Amino acid sequence: MSVMDMFRTANTAQPAPQPNLAVPGNIPPVIATTGLTGPAIAPNGVIPPTTVAAPKEPPAPLAEHATLWEPPIIDPAAPIKSDSVFGNTDPKKFMEAASKIDFTKVATPEELTAITAGGEAATKAMIAVQNRTAQSIYAQSAFASTKLIDAALAKAKDSFLADVDSRITAMSVKNNLREKNPLFTNPAIQPMISMVEAQMRTKFPNATPTEITEQTNQYIEHFASALAPKAAPAKGTKAAEKETDWSKFLN
Repeated sequence: MSVMDMFRTANTAQPAPQPNLAVPGNIPPVIATTGLTGPAIAPNGVIPPTTVAAPKEPPAPLAEHATLWEPPIIDPAAPIKSDSVFGNTDPKKFMEAASKIDFTKVATPEELTAITAGGEAATKAMIAVQNRTAQSIYAQSAFASTKLIDAALAKAKDSFLADVDSRITAMSVKNNLREKNPLFTNPAIQPMISMVEAQMRTKFPNATPTEITEQTNQYIEHFASALAPKAAPAKGTKAAEKETDWSKFLN
C-alpha cells in the first residue's frame, strides 16, 4: 500500500453513528470540539450570564383583610325591606284591591225594581241591600286580615329563627375565641375583639362559627404583627452596613 492509498482510506472512512434522539432513554451527544452546548449554553460554547430574579416582598400582614370594613354593596334596584312583620304596606295597593270588589252585586233585580218604584217597599229593599253590603264588607275584611296575619306570622317566624341562628353563631364564635386565647377576655381588648367578630359575621353571613373564629383570630394576629416593631439588623450584615451611622456626625 502506497502513501496515497493510506490517505484515500482515511478520507473514505464512515462517520461514527449518532444515537437516535427520538428513542426514549438516549442521551444527547456532547460536542466537545466547539464547546459544550445545551439549552443554557450559547452556540459558540459561551455560558450566558445567569439572571437571578429579585425576591418578591412578602405581602403586608393585613393585605387580605383590606375589604373587611367596606360597607356592603346595595343594589339600587332592589326593593327596600321593611322591619314590619306586615311588610311594605302601601295604601294605594289596598285601594287598588278594594276597587276590584263590586258591592252593587249584593242587590237583587227585584230589590232594585222596588227601590226604583219608591214607597214602603223601596225602604225595605234599601235596608236589606245595605245590610248585605255591610255583611259582605265585614266578610271580605276578615278574610283579608286573616291572610295578612298569616303572612306576618310567617315573616316573624323566619326573622326569629334567623335571629336565633345569628345569636348562636355569635356565642359560638365568642366561646371559641376565648378558648383559643384567654387574653381576649381582657376588658382592655375585648371590645375590639367583639367589633371584629361582629364585622366578620356581617361580611360573611354564610360562614360557619369555625370559619368566623379562624378569620377573626387571623385578623388579630395579622394586626398585632403589623404593629410589632421590626428587629434591628445584626451588626456585620449587609442591611446593617447600608444604614447610616449618625453618631459619627456628633463627634
